[in-house]
Amino acid sequence: MKFAPVPPLNRFGRISRSIILVGLLIGGLFPTVGGVGVATIASPLALILVLYEVGRRLPKLHPVLLVPFFFLGVFLHAIAIPTATAYGEIKLDTWLTATLLTAVAASVLRDERSIYTFARTWLVTTGLLSVITILGFAGGRADGFDSNPIWLARAMATGLVMALFLVLQKDIRTWVFLGIAALLIAGIFATGSRGPILAVGIGAIALVVFTRRHRIRRIVGIVVGAGAAYWAVTVLPFFASSRIVTLIEDGDNDASRSLFWSLTTEIIRQYPEGVGIGNWALFAGAPRQFVYPHNMFLEVFAELGACGSGLL
Repeated sequence: MKFAPVPPLNRFGRISRSIILVGLLIGGLFPTVGGVGVATIASPLALILVLYEVGRRLPKLHPVLLVPFFFLGVFLHAIAIPTATAYGEIKLDTWLTATLLTAVAASVLRDERSIYTFARTWLVTTGLLSVITILGFAGGRADGFDSNPIWLARAMATGLVMALFLVLQKDIRTWVFLGIAALLIAGIFATGSRGPILAVGIGAIALVVFTRRHRIRRIVGIVVGAGAAYWAVTVLPFFASSRIVTLIEDGDNDASRSLFWSLTTEIIRQYPEGVGIGNWALFAGAPRQFVYPHNMFLEVFAELGACGSGLL
């Protein structure tokens, strides 16, 4: 068996592809351009690049061609158990269009240096989002450019994990990482979203566990950094009216979530095959304004069943 090295991209190729991919992934968090969303603009460009990457390997098959088969499994489940809600139709349409395109678009980053360029592009983009979010914070939940605060926090949390990756790879200096981390953490807390904060911790632990050198020292650094973030949020006046501070001081009093979670576990027990994409509310008996249980894992297991969720 002979190993054929992947032809690396030049500087323009790395930067242009990174911009297109970032636009596809989080372009929806920015204002429209002439009434057209940034993600909508990036989508056809990403598709062209994917087709080029697949075509240039012919007659050999590109590994990314396996990705649609994974999506096909969920689609077949939707045929077997049809969706009966508008929310489910939106989820399925998004899964088979934007999500599928996003998954295969990873193939446009064909070499290791492209990954680093992509991470830096993401950091620049989310750094800007964080600044806008902080400037617009007036207590409660900031939303940047009128975005969903959860999606906004997810983008910044992903950037924080990317920054940690770059500093562990010695691609950026420690003081640069600390400045980026402070900016992104402030932006995340300004959104008032808790899930992305947990995701940062899990991502940081995963990176450190698979590192080869100074593992213990880096774990200690993560713990110290988490403690510093906790101190800043609970002490600094800027965060006094943050939703995060309220949750830390008073706890989570959202009884509806606890109720929905218990109902969802019962749905999973009764319907191991799943109830269908977007159909959770019909089986949970939730009020009309609630369409999901506010827990992505429970939602997936309830709607796709044991096989579908295992595949996902």
